[in-house]
Amino acid sequence: MGKSVMFVCNASSFMVNAILGNLKTAGFEVYSIEATIKQINENIDDVDIVVLYLGNYLYMKTDVLSYLKTKCNDKAKSIVTIGNPEENNAVKDIITNDVVSARFERPLDIKEFVSRVDELVAKSQAYDEQKTILLVDDDGDFLKLMRGWLNKKYKVVILNSGEQALEYLEDNRPDLVLLDYEMPGLNGPQVMDSIRNNKKTRTLPIIFLTGKNDKDVVMEVLEQKPDGYLLKSEDRQFVVDAVDRFFNSRKWKV
Repeated sequence: MGKSVMFVCNASSFMVNAILGNLKTAGFEVYSIEATIKQINENIDDVDIVVLYLGNYLYMKTDVLSYLKTKCNDKAKSIVTIGNPEENNAVKDIITNDVVSARFERPLDIKEFVSRVDELVAKSQAYDEQKTILLVDDDGDFLKLMRGWLNKKYKVVILNSGEQALEYLEDNRPDLVLLDYEMPGLNGPQVMDSIRNNKKTRTLPIIFLTGKNDKDVVMEVLEQKPDGYLLKSEDRQFVVDAVDRFFNSRKWKV
């Protein structure tokens, strides 16, 4: 299997050229781009990992870096940063730890860097074979909790509104949607209606998440005809087992 990296940098230098050369020697296909939204969009789907070479430009490109972070989260791509201590620290508020797999400081041991990127790409390629779950809920703490429970077995993309979910589904096809039943703005049933009424997404399986366990609410949820429902109060093992059973049962429907 080939391996590829998107190298984001706004200036050439001896160090940059040395890194690019060593990556290519190690068998990487390298997409070297400037920090622009256009070039990120043109290349993000073709790479296993993103290397962000920091410099003074980062202070003028905060909008692009924020966009890069969002795209990497949507596409389940990880980022490796290279910078001096000040640059690595300055970018932490934008390129947050949830999408960063390693931070390197200059001066750089290039051979160690390439070896580490090689390891991360191997993990990324194994990860790409996993099922993708889109988890939608307006509670940020719950999102982080659920992702922590599921991300050892599955790729988990988290979004905090129905509107974001529908935007994500315009260009992405997860294997399962875990959807909060009650949300501000577009609620779970409204999001599901939009999914079911779109030819591109109508077959996506949806499991509702609900915090209420009384009979009337459960019946209301089931009337929407989702592929299942989960109570938010269930523990980690119950949730993981339920998702495992769902995917195992679908093997026989292919």
